[in-house]
Amino acid sequence: LRRTLDYITLHLTRYDSDKTNLIALGALPEKIKIIGNLKNHQVNTIKTERLIERPYLLLASSHADEELEFLQQRPESVKQHLILLAPRHPKRSHDIQHQLNQLGTEYSVRSLSQPVTNLTEVYLADTLGELKQFMAHAQVVIMGGSFDQTGGHNLIEPANLGCAIITGPSDNNIKQDIELLGQSRGILQVDSMSSCWDKIDDLTRNPAKVEALRTGAKAAVLQQSNIGQAYLAEIKLYLSSPKASKQRA
Repeated sequence: LRRTLDYITLHLTRYDSDKTNLIALGALPEKIKIIGNLKNHQVNTIKTERLIERPYLLLASSHADEELEFLQQRPESVKQHLILLAPRHPKRSHDIQHQLNQLGTEYSVRSLSQPVTNLTEVYLADTLGELKQFMAHAQVVIMGGSFDQTGGHNLIEPANLGCAIITGPSDNNIKQDIELLGQSRGILQVDSMSSCWDKIDDLTRNPAKVEALRTGAKAAVLQQSNIGQAYLAEIKLYLSSPKASKQRA
């Protein structure tokens, strides 16, 4: 790998941590330039269709047993809210359904085209390609992979959609995203599932706090929206002009 890295002229990276990791792999420091996270580039302006009419809380990109822990710790004060579960791996649908049956929860499954009624407590979104639509209309988005050892998942996508976001204590993959969004400004990070529900309860009772988080998240992403152009500017230095290519041909 070290020998292969010698053939690379320039590494364009997101963060200081990327530079440190590349150097550890054998890249030369003078070949590394920090530009920023490309996920910040395109701010979403497309209107997303609402797929569920009822207001809901979304647990997104969750991993094994996060859904169970989330539901087991749900306090009585928020049990009237519809919970939407969008697991990271939809193939876990049968396992999650088994857990929901054991809990005695009234639920519907999207892949089975089951409707959401006034009695539905949990809607299991075991499909691919619809997460952005579910995020866009959620009251609060709780990001999974942050209440186990996964290290968290992409926070930029829900921030780009102007969501009120909560993430858990496991943050090895998203420390820079949390720093960008700003604790208590564009995101809330909690230390446990119990604390997560405390925050959810508070947010559902205080719409102004939800709106402040949404505004803060979107503003943080907007400040980074020119990163794509910064990458292109670096890349263009290594591209031949069309005129030069034609002359060589």
